[in-house]
Amino acid sequence: DGEIIPYNCVRNLKTNNYAFKIVDEEEKTEEVYSIEDRKKLLKHLDNKNDLYSLAMSLDFHTIMRIGELLALKWSDFDDDSFRIQRQLVRDVDFEIKGKLKYKWDLKPYVKGRKKNGFRNMPLTSDAKKILARIKEVNPNSEYLFIDENGEILYPVKGATLIGDGASVLKRIQMV
Repeated sequence: DGEIIPYNCVRNLKTNNYAFKIVDEEEKTEEVYSIEDRKKLLKHLDNKNDLYSLAMSLDFHTIMRIGELLALKWSDFDDDSFRIQRQLVRDVDFEIKGKLKYKWDLKPYVKGRKKNGFRNMPLTSDAKKILARIKEVNPNSEYLFIDENGEILYPVKGATLIGDGASVLKRIQMV
């Protein structure tokens, strides 16, 4: 204190906004779609041509993280495979009245160790059909998934494409 920096700014940091929660392994559950549920969801999405639905369909056929999926460029693909080499990540932008605000940034790396993060993935025939539909909806962009302003399609607050599938599946089963 008081030598080079006139005060220790860390002392003013309010840490009560950030909590560490220990997860009990017995409480931890993973929601996995049954094969029947996947078929129902994919059949429902088969008739949809909006980019969110197409992204969800492609995700079911390629099993990627949402940030990797939405950061895909057409140049990442060849005839039978594609390369995962970037991702969208949510970063803290600033804090207002004790609440964190976030922004999405495109990063030239992927989650995990470098040797496991960057990877080539095979394309199934169904994934190729979905890519053709995406190309029809979005023929001129560098990225697969863009909004009406030409910006990369960002996840909506708290959403995951696969998680959104659960709510779609509930609606399908109610019909």
